[in-house]
Amino acid sequence: MKKINHLIAVSTLAVLAISGCGETSTNPTTINPDNPSNAGEVVIGITDAPGDFGTYSVDVSSIKLWRRDGTSVETVPLSTTVDFAQYVELTEFFTAATVPHGVYVAGTMTLDYSNADIQVENDAGNMIAASSIVDSQGEEITQLEMRVDFENANQLIVRPGSPGHITLDFDLQASNTVRFDDAAGASVVVEPLLLAELARERAKTHRARGALRAVNLERSSYAIWLRPFHHRVENDRRFGSLVVLTDDETVFDINGQVQRGESGLTELAAQPDLTATIAVGRYRIDPVRFVATEVYAGTSVPNGDQDVVRGSIVSRDAETVTVKGAQLIRANGSVSFNDTITVLVSDQTQITRQASDEDVSLADVSVGQRVNITGSLSRSASGSSELDATDGNIRLLVTYLAGGVTAQSEYLVVDLSSINGRNPEQFDFTGTGVSEEYDADADAYEVDTATLSLPDVTVNSAVKIAGHVQSFGLAPADFNAQTVADVSELPAVLKVTWIEGTAESVDTGDMNTMTLNL
Repeated sequence: MKKINHLIAVSTLAVLAISGCGETSTNPTTINPDNPSNAGEVVIGITDAPGDFGTYSVDVSSIKLWRRDGTSVETVPLSTTVDFAQYVELTEFFTAATVPHGVYVAGTMTLDYSNADIQVENDAGNMIAASSIVDSQGEEITQLEMRVDFENANQLIVRPGSPGHITLDFDLQASNTVRFDDAAGASVVVEPLLLAELARERAKTHRARGALRAVNLERSSYAIWLRPFHHRVENDRRFGSLVVLTDDETVFDINGQVQRGESGLTELAAQPDLTATIAVGRYRIDPVRFVATEVYAGTSVPNGDQDVVRGSIVSRDAETVTVKGAQLIRANGSVSFNDTITVLVSDQTQITRQASDEDVSLADVSVGQRVNITGSLSRSASGSSELDATDGNIRLLVTYLAGGVTAQSEYLVVDLSSINGRNPEQFDFTGTGVSEEYDADADAYEVDTATLSLPDVTVNSAVKIAGHVQSFGLAPADFNAQTVADVSELPAVLKVTWIEGTAESVDTGDMNTMTLNL
C-alpha cells in the first residue's frame, strides 16, 4: 500500500497533493464509537472534478477521521465501488456515521485499484480500457492511502445534535495523466489530488439514495437508510440514516407518476417501508439540512425489474437513438460501462424531464441530451448492445455544455469544447433543425438564455451551461439554458509538482498568500 503524508491546507479547502511516497510514522489507536451520549454525527459525500474518463471505477475501502488526540474512527462500513467519472456535476451522500464528539484535524481515504475499471477517450473519441495503472515511478498501483489535514479554521468540530459535513472531491483531471502508446493502448499515471471541503454550501447538486424509513408530513420531510452508489436497496443500516426535507416546489416521480409538493410527499407516505428512493437537491447550512428539488421512488428508481442505460444521445432517427458514454445498470444490480448502445423507442415510450412536471414527448429527445433510459437489454451475436425501450422510460436529465462565447445576438452563440464532458465531434446533429441548414453546429451552438441575467458574460467568455437540448427538428435555438456560469467565477485548483523540492520551493509569506518558486 502506498501511504502519503505530505499535505497542505489552503483557504477553506484542505488540499492533498501527492508528490512522493513514503511510510507514515504514526501508529494510531482506532476507537469504536459505542457510546451515543458521547457521540455526534458526520455526513460524508463523494464528488469529482472534470476529466476525460468514460469510467473511473475503484473501490473506496476506508475513510477515517482523525481527532486532535491522535485517535481515529472508521466511517465506511464496507468497501464500496465508486465510479468517480459519474460525479463531475454531482455529490453523492456516502455515509452518515456516528463518531465520538471532538475536534477532527485530518482524514484518510483508501482507494483499492485491484479491480479498477478505467476507460479513457482516445483521439478518435472512442473509449478504451487502460492497459496499466501506475504511480509516478512506474510501479503498478493496487492501493493508495491518502491523508489530508484540516488546518486552523477548517478543523471539523463534532458535537451531539450538531452534525458535521465533509465533501471529498477526487479531481480526476489533476490526479491522472493518460499516456497513449504506439499500439493505441493507454496507461494511466496516478498522482492523486483530493479536496476535502467542510460544511460549505455549494452550487453542486447532492444526491441521496436509500430505503424509505419514515415520512413526516407535518415537517415536510422523510428519512431513509442510506444505500449509496449501487448498493442494493434493502434493510441494511450500516451507512446510517439521513433526513430529507421537501417543499412546495419539490417534484416527486413515484412509480412513473409525477406530482409536486405536498401531494407528492403524501403519495410517498403511502409507499411500503424500505421502498427504494433517490433524492436530488441542495445541502444547506445554518441550520444544516438537505432540501430535495426532486424525489424518485418505487419503479422510478433504477435497479428495479428493468435494465438502465445512462449517457448522452449522439444521434437519432425516428425509431432509434444512439447513446454514447453509456453506463449500463442491469436489473440484477450489476453495473458496467459500454461506450455505445443503440436504443429502440416508440410513441409508447414514457418521457419525463428531470425536476419537472411539465408534459414532454418523444419529440423532446434530441442529440446532445443526457438521458436515463429503462428497458430490456439484449446483445447481438457480434456482441453489440441494444436496449428495447419501446415500452420503457426516458428521463431527460440536465445537460452540461462548456465552450467559448463567439457572439451575443438573439441567442448566445458558443463554440463548444464539450457536451457532457465529451468531444462535440462525436455528435451527429442531423435532423435537429427545422431544416437541414438549421441543424445544430457545435462551432456555433445557439443557446436560448431566455430571461437569464448575464452581465458578466461577453464575447470570448469561457462559459459552463446547464439546461436541456431543444426538441428534435425544432432548432434554432439549439439549447434552452437554465444556468450560465462564467468559468472565471468558478472554484479552481492549481497543482504544482517539484521533481526535487527544497525549503525555498514555497514561501508562505502570510496567512493569505504564498509564493511558488518555479
